[in-house]
Amino acid sequence: MKFGKLFIVLFILTISTEGMVVLANEGQSHDGVTLTFSHDNTPGLSHRDGSGAHDKIVREMCRRARITCKFVFFDLSVQALRQSNAGQLDGAYPFFAVVEETFLNLRPVPESIDERKFVAFARADTKIAKVEWSHVCDLHPAFPRGWEALRQGLGHCETHFTVPDPTELFELLLEHKAGIVVAEVEGGQHILKTKGLSGIRMLEPPFSVDEVFVYLHQKHSPTLTERLAKALREIKEEGNQN
Repeated sequence: MKFGKLFIVLFILTISTEGMVVLANEGQSHDGVTLTFSHDNTPGLSHRDGSGAHDKIVREMCRRARITCKFVFFDLSVQALRQSNAGQLDGAYPFFAVVEETFLNLRPVPESIDERKFVAFARADTKIAKVEWSHVCDLHPAFPRGWEALRQGLGHCETHFTVPDPTELFELLLEHKAGIVVAEVEGGQHILKTKGLSGIRMLEPPFSVDEVFVYLHQKHSPTLTERLAKALREIKEEGNQN
């Protein structure tokens, strides 16, 4: 689904307290339901101040479903999954379906929030033309620590690198410690642009394209998962019409 053409006017009340950013949809009446989310902390898509593209979609989804939403942010995306799976948070976003194999208490909102495209970034002076899952390990990959889908796909590589801060991945690449950086397209491009990094090229086409979902603790399924899915479908349909 395309979200690039989706422009929504949001009226947001933001309150910051002890590392928690509380975002409530101002001017809307709610039925007493409040959900606390965390996210995967992807540059350009999910930000600590709630300004990322996915953050805005989740807030609008909750507003339409007449649910108050709050956000707590962690440095590692796996922390969001663990806290949600334990019931200490209500949910997390956006994650691949593969997380359901490890975090058994999570249930997806049955409508994808987006598609994630994973690509390889390489030094401009290398002769690597394209990358496929079958030979990623041969290229000594580096990828963000705490990304469950990448850990499952690349963690078996004999030589690989993981760091908690995605910006450090490209430093490993430029220092010739890693052969490629595996990252999500928008997040990787955002880092290159904001850090002004040069001498790095993105290899196309993406070697993995998968849908990602908002996940809730099973105590909210199916009542709230279906309710949020309806709101998310409305957002996507309106966005595609513009």
